[in-house]
Amino acid sequence: MNRTLFTALSLSLTLLTIGAANAGDIPSLPTTAIAHALVGFQGADDEFNAGVEAQRKRLWDKAIVFFSNAVKKDPTYWVAYYSRGDCYMQLGQYEKAIADYTQVIDKKPKLADAYRFRGRAYNRLKQPDKAIEDFNKALQIKGQNFYEIYGDLGQSYQIKNDYPKAIENYSTFIERLKRTRQSVPDAFANRGNAYLSKYQADKEANKANEDDVKAALADYEEYIAQATAANQDPSDAYRSRADAYLITKNYDKAISNYSLYLAKNAKDSYALERRGVAYEESKNVDAAMKDFRDALAVNPTSANAQAGVTRIMLTRDPKTALAELSKGISNPPKKEQKDKVASRALVYMQLKDYANAVRDYDFLAKVDPNDPTVLSNRATANLNLNAYDKAIADYNAYLALKPQDTNAVANALTGKAAAQINLRQYGQAADTFTQIIANNEAAKVTDPEPYFNRAKAYFNAGAASNNDRPTLQKAIADLDVYLKAKPDNKEASKLKTDIELLSAGSPEEQVAALTKAIAADPTNAVYRTNLGTLYFRQGEKDPANYDRAITAYNEAIRISPNDPVAVYSRAAVYAKKKDWENTAKDASAALALKPDYPDALLLRAQANLEAKKYADAVRDYEAIYAKDRNNADALKGLAFAYVANKDYANTVRIMNEYIPKHPDDTEAVYSRGVAHVGLGKYTEGIADLTKYIDAGGKEKAVALYNRGLAHSKAGNDVAAAADYEASIALKNDYNTALEAARAYSVQGDKFRDPDPAKAAGFYGKAFDLYGKAMTALEAPEAEKTDLAKKRANILRSQAIVRQNQGKLAENIEILKEALTLFNQYLTTAKPLGLPEYAETEKTAQQLDKYIKDNS
Repeated sequence: MNRTLFTALSLSLTLLTIGAANAGDIPSLPTTAIAHALVGFQGADDEFNAGVEAQRKRLWDKAIVFFSNAVKKDPTYWVAYYSRGDCYMQLGQYEKAIADYTQVIDKKPKLADAYRFRGRAYNRLKQPDKAIEDFNKALQIKGQNFYEIYGDLGQSYQIKNDYPKAIENYSTFIERLKRTRQSVPDAFANRGNAYLSKYQADKEANKANEDDVKAALADYEEYIAQATAANQDPSDAYRSRADAYLITKNYDKAISNYSLYLAKNAKDSYALERRGVAYEESKNVDAAMKDFRDALAVNPTSANAQAGVTRIMLTRDPKTALAELSKGISNPPKKEQKDKVASRALVYMQLKDYANAVRDYDFLAKVDPNDPTVLSNRATANLNLNAYDKAIADYNAYLALKPQDTNAVANALTGKAAAQINLRQYGQAADTFTQIIANNEAAKVTDPEPYFNRAKAYFNAGAASNNDRPTLQKAIADLDVYLKAKPDNKEASKLKTDIELLSAGSPEEQVAALTKAIAADPTNAVYRTNLGTLYFRQGEKDPANYDRAITAYNEAIRISPNDPVAVYSRAAVYAKKKDWENTAKDASAALALKPDYPDALLLRAQANLEAKKYADAVRDYEAIYAKDRNNADALKGLAFAYVANKDYANTVRIMNEYIPKHPDDTEAVYSRGVAHVGLGKYTEGIADLTKYIDAGGKEKAVALYNRGLAHSKAGNDVAAAADYEASIALKNDYNTALEAARAYSVQGDKFRDPDPAKAAGFYGKAFDLYGKAMTALEAPEAEKTDLAKKRANILRSQAIVRQNQGKLAENIEILKEALTLFNQYLTTAKPLGLPEYAETEKTAQQLDKYIKDNS
């Protein structure tokens, strides 16, 4: 028997011959003295007969020379072409054989054997369609009795992977052989291989039938019996039969047959691998490990053997397996190490070290970008790393390869849907579940979970789109399918009720529907939570709804005190009411129930920030940001907490990370500007504050005030005063007016000697601005603490600038106003015990004397 190797990927084919000692011999023509029977060829007879003699001795190259000389002397000598074609077949020069058989067919178009042997050459070149055409032509010429052709046709269809037709033709061939009582063992071997190939192909399509394996086993039995009777070596059939036994989980017989084969083929790594699998399945792991290692010794790049070694090591100690695998892998790995890297990646997956698994799969993807296993496993690793976009990209690449394994496709689609849900891409997730359902129509009865999952996706998509009714109705339809298969599932029943409530129509209708549902099921905490959510959403229109929401959440918590959602939801209502103490309290309670609750942690961070508990706010925001580096709310809140706590260095650090990602967030730019000013980096602070002001930020008045401070600190009192006045024009603020007055007072002092008139003008402006500061103190929203002291200080400042203005203008009336202000200050300051009182009293006395002396 010529070697017949069965693997999951391919089968080598045994060339079937009848009535000939060698595979390429031509049985239909005489091999001696043929020239005497063929009129007109006498001139080339000697060359031809010499070629026949060389052919008989299997001297193929020498025979070709003689046959070539014959056709040179007589180009019509068709039998020389025929014989030379046989020599080319023996040498594996199939294109030349085809050319010679074509010459024969041109000269003898009714010679069936010429078509047959040309067809065999086409088969060898993996051109089965051309071969089938020639074999059918031979049948047409010679009739159905030319039964040997069916064996050749079987080989052609096997090459085409059309295993049913291959089996059909092999079967016809075998039936005709039985009639002639001839024995051709290879016919059974080839049909057995076709049965196994059909099983493997059907298995990938999820429709395998073990009857095909049983048929293969029967054929191998027949082959072995016939080959043994004919004194042929049947060892190849032992390996194929072992493959069949392995498929049927008859591990003892599989091991026995692999062993029979390996007794004569000890270095066959495939047989060692497969026997290792049989040992592994029969729990003889030591024997399995030996076979896998022996296979690797024969073929160090054997992925299957390496995977077997890795599997066994993993059952013993995954970390040991990892260490052993890593020893032979360079950094970065080499292409020839890809099988070990693939095994190591699987170990990383089992150890849940997904980051290192992705690193190994990245290398493998570079070696083969279309390796489906790499794409699928890397997608799973990325999914576990919350790298959802990358996971979806890998799942899409895997699915684009159109794998035949329906279970693997369903798993990939499920993983993709999970990533989409985590990205809140509910509509896309629903589409993905639709693909899962389309791939398994029987799911309505046997596995309805995809319908439930799609219903949840539709529900979330509809809820995210303001309770879009058509989308919610799709969810209800899917739940109807699911509940028909699993009518006792309470979660599905509840979800259907919830969706029906949400799709009730207007908020008022929904409230009425929920109230009715609560009356029917008073212990249902979820309904009360949903009622609270409905009221919460209507709080902007009517703040009283916030209190109604709190009442509903209170009832939900009373019924189900361990529900973190209800507690968190109540915290969100308190936040809307700006009750930061209760917000933080409920957020903490929700976190106690569910420690991994990022929304609750973010809400508590906001509450602490608003309550000016800056250290607590920093703690919470840092915790959120440590887990989610893309959480913009946490990053921005963290910066605000730092700036409020006057931790300007950390404010700048955080904002330098945040702003490049959100360049249009002017509030962030403003906070960084304030922090720069606090750090004494006035140029940078002024630049950020200017950007905020120019962009029309909401707190423009405060920004102008802060930029004024920065200008003042930088020594630019003119720019400072301008910013203060611009700020006051927007909002008369005590601090801003005070700083503006001081800035003009400083300028007045500056110009007293060089330009008295200009200085007097500045003092006049300072006086007016002190008046605005005094007015701001009287505003209802002004801070009431220590107002008497502030008023006294403004009176003193007004008196000083008025005195300076009067002296420069030599205006007694202005000086009298200054004296009046000093006296008002002294009256106010004396009971307050202000430290400037004595000095100011002395100044007032001097001013009084000056006025009297110059009146």
